[in-house]
Amino acid sequence: MRIRVLPLLLFIRLAWGQEDYYIKHIYEQDGVYKKMFSEEIVNGRIYDLNDDMDIEIPLGKIINGLKEGFWTDWYKNGSIKSKINWKNGQISDIGYNYRWDGTLECLINYVDKYNYTKTFYDLNGNPDGTSMEYQSGRMYHGRETKSYFHFEGIPKYKPRIYNDPKIVYYDKGKLVKTEYISRKTGELVNVSTLWKINRAFQFTLTFISKQPKVSSFVAKGCIGIMTIFSSQLI
Repeated sequence: MRIRVLPLLLFIRLAWGQEDYYIKHIYEQDGVYKKMFSEEIVNGRIYDLNDDMDIEIPLGKIINGLKEGFWTDWYKNGSIKSKINWKNGQISDIGYNYRWDGTLECLINYVDKYNYTKTFYDLNGNPDGTSMEYQSGRMYHGRETKSYFHFEGIPKYKPRIYNDPKIVYYDKGKLVKTEYISRKTGELVNVSTLWKINRAFQFTLTFISKQPKVSSFVAKGCIGIMTIFSSQLI
């Protein structure tokens, strides 16, 4: 069955004039995607490869050089990170952001690439009553939670929350309030000088550990120091 299906799929693709393209083998010029070292306009399915270069990761389609339909971004563990709809090379209509465990984090209603509104969802898939409007690519009005994750480069493990999530409130483009939620208890944090020092320390070590030139031994050491230090302070 498999031997028969593959030639059939190949025949269909050739009949439609579409190919499969590795994302690193195409480039964008004046809004149109072309095949590298060629004037050929891209027309087909686009994919990436995992770190081991043995699994194709589907990203989306390009028709006559323009992105069309839903394009997907992925977490290292293989679950969907986001899906954005494109039409004639422009972000169109709707998009979705997901948490690493596959639950919907927010639905995005687009006016265009820089103007849109996020509607947030709880872990049960229901709207949580909060939203954030963006204008010109900046937060304009509403409430949004910012979380900070680190995968430690190991796809099969869930990400570590390395810093207390931050909640920001905006009114007509102005930041009016900031709150923090304890990553351990889920309750609002009583911000103190010691807590601020701990937070800055966490950010610094995690930033160092994520640099490409840092060895895995040093990276794990930074994460370990950060974890021990955090447990002593909070």
